[in-house]
Amino acid sequence: MRQRLAKIFIIGAIASLFFRTGFITPASIMPFEIFIWLALIFTLPGLKLKKIAYWLKLLALFIIFSLIGLWQGYISYNNFTPEIIRGLILDYYFLISSILSFLLLIYYQEDKKFLKNCFYAFLAPLGLGILLLWPGNFFIKDFRLIAFHTGPSVLASLLIVPMAIILSELIAGEKIKNQLLAGTGATLILALIFWSGTRAAWLAIFFMLVLVFFYYLKKAKNQVKFTANLILWSIIISAIAFLIIPREAQNMMFSRIYPQYTKNFYDQKEIVAESKEISWLILAKIPSISLPGITQKNILEIIKIAKVKKDKTFVPNLSSEDRQSLFPKSLKLMASHPLGLGPQFYRIEQQILVNNFPAGAHNTFLATLLIGGPGMLLIILFLLYRAFKSWWLIKNKNSHWLGIGLSLVGLMVILIFDDRLTHPWFWIIPGLAIAWPEKSR
Repeated sequence: MRQRLAKIFIIGAIASLFFRTGFITPASIMPFEIFIWLALIFTLPGLKLKKIAYWLKLLALFIIFSLIGLWQGYISYNNFTPEIIRGLILDYYFLISSILSFLLLIYYQEDKKFLKNCFYAFLAPLGLGILLLWPGNFFIKDFRLIAFHTGPSVLASLLIVPMAIILSELIAGEKIKNQLLAGTGATLILALIFWSGTRAAWLAIFFMLVLVFFYYLKKAKNQVKFTANLILWSIIISAIAFLIIPREAQNMMFSRIYPQYTKNFYDQKEIVAESKEISWLILAKIPSISLPGITQKNILEIIKIAKVKKDKTFVPNLSSEDRQSLFPKSLKLMASHPLGLGPQFYRIEQQILVNNFPAGAHNTFLATLLIGGPGMLLIILFLLYRAFKSWWLIKNKNSHWLGIGLSLVGLMVILIFDDRLTHPWFWIIPGLAIAWPEKSR
């Protein structure tokens, strides 16, 4: 009975990941962490450590590397302000809770039905589709959807997982009814990802489709027909998803795709009104935007067509991080502190700045190096290697198998462009991949 309750709490924790704004500030007590620690409490009686001994030792070493980096940060700078201390407490709280979810999945790996329920619990964010009918200001920031998360890019990185599940059913599913539902779900999730304005998530979906294309192309009886269908339905779903998001979100997408044409205007505080006309005009110009003769003046004239409304004007904030400067700064900081500086490295040593504010590396692998050095990075790389290897060893190559694989591919793309070490889905997806085939090798 206790183990059954623990499993229910784990499934509930994963389903609650769409809500990450927290109940109180600054502790940010969230449902996921509450459920995961409750699951641990119900698992402790009769706990068999042998089941997780290997990963427990490895991840304990992972934490030790981060603490070594933290110690180097302390002795090098000795500037641990109250803000940094609060940040460290929260970082380790979220990191340990996320690692705990990974260990619990490994512990209960023999229950394949439970693992499948955990994976499909990621579909809970489909409920956010209702925001398309009620796009209130409470759920957006700079015209980018944040819903119940702290930022649009964090939300988008989570939405990659339900997108992977739905795509797998749409492509590898055997029932027409399920495929029709999957098509609807894919449109809703893609619309939310578009609305988030997160380019890394858009790129992740592209690489997920690339995986689908190359894996199923060999199996297709008619390769030309398969390729045409994949491209056609990708265009149809993308077009519908784009059309159902708010107009100002469509304009925001334009600015995210073509910042070279719009960034200067926004820096000059050009005011653009919410308008039904502007998105269609911009959309019409997108196909020819890269051709000779299209200048900033042309784009500015298009934008100024919109009528300025005093009560509904906006000054878009691109918040476009310059990765070209972030990566070299991160590498330079890593070279001077090879053992890392701990989870709050960007506040301890303020060399990595965006708009004069401390910023992370915007790359999980670089961030891991800056937290705990090469030892910590090697453990992360080994975990991901085991995840992909275990996924490939799953014997039944069905829609569930494809969904896990697409999630891993999407996650890898996100990790290259964002810091996601303390986010639960970074640990849960590899955990599901590693846990699933243990009894079917």
